[in-house]
Amino acid sequence: MKKMHKNSLMLGIALTFSAGSIAVETTERVNTQDATVLMFEEAISQRQSTFGLIEHDAKDMGKALKAKEVNWDRLELAAKKLHEASTRLDSLFPEGSLEGSKAKDKVWDDNVKFERLLNEMDDGFELLYQATLEKDKSLAQQGLKQAQSTCKACHRQYRSRW
Repeated sequence: MKKMHKNSLMLGIALTFSAGSIAVETTERVNTQDATVLMFEEAISQRQSTFGLIEHDAKDMGKALKAKEVNWDRLELAAKKLHEASTRLDSLFPEGSLEGSKAKDKVWDDNVKFERLLNEMDDGFELLYQATLEKDKSLAQQGLKQAQSTCKACHRQYRSRW
């Protein structure tokens, strides 16, 4: 009887530790999943605000380049900001961050082409920035046009309207 009671007690302790271990593992898994969801939500938020900044600032840059008198110091700062923003985009599309975004699944399925288009946009903004350093209006317009045409091509292929 004592032996059976001792075995039951040992079994009860083992089950308690096992249940506790399962609860800890489940909690850790849920915490990891929550952290991943938060990471994806943050990436989506950052990329949407970065694209918004690029769209707004590129339009302003286009208007400024059409002016008779170009404020090159102001344009240089704006072009640098655009280049930095476009460079940052590369890291804002982690695998799994589709849910809750405006991106199509083609972003990850056709990653080589998507990355190429992001790089082309960035090259345009880099050209724009270099042109502002040289105060070359024609080259600046060329760089801006390159970046903006890449934006349009990418949106048609990789962005959902809803």
